[in-house]
Amino acid sequence: MVTHIWRRRRTETMRAEAAPAEPERKRSLLGRRTDPTGPKEVLTRQRPVEAVPQTVLVDRRTARRWRGRAHNPVSLVVWIAAWAAVLILLLGIVLTWANANPANDIVHQILRAGNWLATPFHDAFLNPDPKHRLYADWGVAAAVYLVIGRVLSWLIRW
Repeated sequence: MVTHIWRRRRTETMRAEAAPAEPERKRSLLGRRTDPTGPKEVLTRQRPVEAVPQTVLVDRRTARRWRGRAHNPVSLVVWIAAWAAVLILLLGIVLTWANANPANDIVHQILRAGNWLATPFHDAFLNPDPKHRLYADWGVAAAVYLVIGRVLSWLIRW
């Protein structure tokens, strides 16, 4: 692998020396180059054995490797489903906190969906006040769904 990288750098260096100098690319208002495949940064460093500085091309995109890869369609669906579950649970908490009318069809459907999503966490906390118990159970359920959705989405990525 090291020899492969060395050969690639050597060929890139030879191409850079053989190629004519490119004109400066236009920059956008944010200072970025408008051409996404534009020229690479050129770093010059001297080796202790050689007196002539050697030019090495460095791809600017290598520093972004810690950002992670983009979502594929399956991991995106998992991530959106996790967020949908979290939003339903949080909306149910807000509706309960605001004393919304449970006889309303929309409020009733949201509370039923939230109750179904929070079923595994039912009575996780024993608080005598039913509203505070709902806040705690559904809040923990929302956090767990978000963490599990994020981990599954990360594992499914390409």
